[in-house]
Amino acid sequence: MKTQKEQLLETLEWERKKIERKVENVEKLPIQLCVEAFSEGNWSPSWGYEFEFCLPMRFELSAQFKEFCVLQGWKAGTERQYIWDDGNAGLFFDVRITDEISFGAAFRSQKVGSTCIIKEIGKELKPIYEVICGDGAQENTFGDAQ
Repeated sequence: MKTQKEQLLETLEWERKKIERKVENVEKLPIQLCVEAFSEGNWSPSWGYEFEFCLPMRFELSAQFKEFCVLQGWKAGTERQYIWDDGNAGLFFDVRITDEISFGAAFRSQKVGSTCIIKEIGKELKPIYEVICGDGAQENTFGDAQ
């Protein structure tokens, strides 16, 4: 049986290797290309993906970004929509560049420049929110948000 110190050192070694992989992957990402095309976006490490390119929540912007991905020959994956209890909403999809290189695209309502806002519309055991968008609201809903 491992001592607590050995367990801690093993965990730290795993974290170190994970960070080294992320540092290597930064060199492979299209960071400058995305920022030049979408200056409102910014890159950050992400828990669900190695990295995330975050943009304001605007449906026309997400459509433009998907089109940009197609033009680059990248595959935009399944779309997911979430509303969190604090009233923040997000629209997410994975972008696969190659089999080894991918990142997450995130459109967040709390990012400056968003046209979608979250409004509390009720309270049962926890608050209930709806998404109100200034653009494309008729075509896009968050009815299946989690």
